[in-house]
Amino acid sequence: LKGEYFESLQAVRNVLTEKRLQLWRLIRDQRPDSLLALARLAKRDFKSVYRDISVLIAVGIVELKKQKGKRGQVQRPISLADELSLEVA
Repeated sequence: LKGEYFESLQAVRNVLTEKRLQLWRLIRDQRPDSLLALARLAKRDFKSVYRDISVLIAVGIVELKKQKGKRGQVQRPISLADELSLEVA
């Protein structure tokens, strides 16, 4: 992971909300098999989890891998980082 650049600390807070960080930690630590499994782990509705995962994908912290599931193709969330760090210049 090379890095993401933000214009301000507020921009970082807007992207890396507590709920999104919780999702990233669940993906990193629990390795759920699908977005539905992630939503269940997080005890959140699928739609809001999907929306937050889309943001994490856009900043390069998470990716979705297609794989076979019980009912066809599922998208498995994968963490692209073991840790996140913030540098202020």
